[in-house]
Amino acid sequence: MNLIRLLTIVIIGYQKYSIINNVNLNSMQQFFSIFAFYKPFILWSLIINMIFSFLEYEIIPILILKLLLVIFLWYFLNETYAKRKLTFYKNLGISTLKLFTLLYIIDFVFSLPFLILLREFI
Repeated sequence: MNLIRLLTIVIIGYQKYSIINNVNLNSMQQFFSIFAFYKPFILWSLIINMIFSFLEYEIIPILILKLLLVIFLWYFLNETYAKRKLTFYKNLGISTLKLFTLLYIIDFVFSLPFLILLREFI
C-alpha cells in the first residue's frame, strides 16, 4: 500500500514538474526568439549611440530617439510585406506589442551602460 502511494506521489509530482518545466521552456524560447529578432539591430543601435554621443547629446534624448525609431520600425514592419516576418513570433505567442516593447527594453538595458561609459571617455 505504501509503495502505491509513493508511486502516485512521484507520478503526480513529475506531472506538475513537467507542466512547470514546459512553461519555463516556452518562456525561454520566446525570450531567445526576441533576442534573435534584436540581433540585426545591435550594430545599428551602437552606431546611433556613438554618433549622438560624439555630437554631445544627453542620454535621455538619445533614448527617446531610439524609442521613436522602434516605433517607426514597428510601423514599417506592419505596413509592408515584411509583416510576414512577424508571423513566426505570433506563432510563438508573442504579440507585436510585446515584441517591440521588449525590443526597446533590451536595447535600453544594453544602451544605457554603453552610453554612460562612452560619456565618461568623451
